[in-house]
This record gives sequence, C-alpha cells and structure tokens, in this order.
Amino acid sequence: MAFRELSPAGSRAAVISDPMILPFKWRNSDAYYYLNHLGGLRVADGDPRDILSVEKLVAWMKEKSDSTVADQSYLSLLFHPFFQETPEKAAAMAEILAYIKSKPGV
Repeated sequence: MAFRELSPAGSRAAVISDPMILPFKWRNSDAYYYLNHLGGLRVADGDPRDILSVEKLVAWMKEKSDSTVADQSYLSLLFHPFFQETPEKAAAMAEILAYIKSKPGV
C-alpha cells in the first residue's frame, strides 16, 4: 500500500478516496507574508498589500496554534525551505515550531 498526499489551498481536511487531502489557508503559509505577488490575498484578508514582517508571521502562527489546541481542531502550517535564507526567517520558523512543540497534547 502506498501513501499519497495532496496539499491544496483550502479550509477543511478530507479523505476523497485516494489521495488524502491536507489543505492549508494561505495566511498559514510563510509565502503569504514574504511574496510580493500575494499582495491581493493579503488585501482580501484585511492586511496591507506590502510584504508583512517576520514578527507578524510569528504572532499569527502562535495565535492560530493556541486556538487550534484549545478547539482540538486541524491546522496546517506551511514553511518553504527557500524562504529560510536569512537568520531572522530561520529563527522565526524555529520559534514557531518550538512553541507548538511546547503545547501539552501536541
């Protein structure tokens, strides 16, 4: 038996025969904060068009982690290795992952 997965942008996890679908919301992806051409998505979410700060990424992902643990719900965070090109961005990803790991029951 082979395992396959697909991770499209979306809002709910689902199993539709094969493969399993693990969606992500753009706001939960580092690309949302770092890519210029996603300004339209940011505006649609009520954020400024300009690239967002690393601090905003960390704050949002910690907030979403807290609410997900409290609700015992599903959360998909997406980090791209090629965005970790600066010490600040790599440290932000490490901080978020350590924060999630420190949560009881995670």
